[in-house]
Amino acid sequence: MSIDQYLEKELTAVSGAKDKEASQDVVLYGFGRIGRLLARLLIEQTGPNAKLNLRAIVLRPSKGKDDLEKRASLLRRDSVHGAFNGSITIDKENNVIKANGAFIKVIYAKSPSEVDYIEHDIQNALVVDNTGIWSDEEGLGQHLQSKGVAKVLLTAPKKGDIKNIVYGVNHNMILPEDKIVSAASCTTNAITPVLKALNDEFGIRNGHVETIHSYTNDQNLIDNYHPTPRRGRSAPLNMVISTTGAAKAVAKALPELKGLLTGNAIRVPTPNVSMAIMNLNLKKRQIKTV
Repeated sequence: MSIDQYLEKELTAVSGAKDKEASQDVVLYGFGRIGRLLARLLIEQTGPNAKLNLRAIVLRPSKGKDDLEKRASLLRRDSVHGAFNGSITIDKENNVIKANGAFIKVIYAKSPSEVDYIEHDIQNALVVDNTGIWSDEEGLGQHLQSKGVAKVLLTAPKKGDIKNIVYGVNHNMILPEDKIVSAASCTTNAITPVLKALNDEFGIRNGHVETIHSYTNDQNLIDNYHPTPRRGRSAPLNMVISTTGAAKAVAKALPELKGLLTGNAIRVPTPNVSMAIMNLNLKKRQIKTV
């Protein structure tokens, strides 16, 4: 690489030039808590040098009126994370949310396969499925039937042979030919880097993971019937013993820990922030000294 090529590459971020080849259209399929937080992060990076450009949000057809205003309002103010840093307006005629100058098309569809993204000038998009409806290759594969979609990212634990990726641990496993990957769960992302560091240094014989987890939308606000009885108790008023698949999911990112960990969760009355406690039996007792 010549000096001129090196300088051009390194100064691209401040020169105003846009690396078009590296730019990726992004579609959020679903717009719940995870979708809105991800939208905020993407919008913050909007600009001529953005590598990820949020182009559209796909929602189920609305039965009520003023759906666009309600979606924009949820993005504008968050009860936990506060106000959006910037301006948000809507364009009803074109079904667009305008956030800090970015035009985000809102598309209504009953299923992934009925969306034609090329019609909306969206090409080779990364679809981020944050609905929680599908978690296997068959269900998520519906996105790949849509025109204009290149790859799919699941923001939840996966089922089947889809790769479970924890960035910083096993992201190098992603290959160009992979069309669908999972970003794993919140707890898996929290504990896997720590487990890798401990296993690399000491070796893990076995262990147990206890997560103290904020309540989620799957629980009831007040005592009421729920298919899982404990989750039927009022989430803001009870500590609820529950299960977690995080201990098993770790093995998808760190195969050497397969079968070595057990785990459970306690849902507690906090709207945000969780904690993981790990009780581990290690193979080595001392830290290496230099």
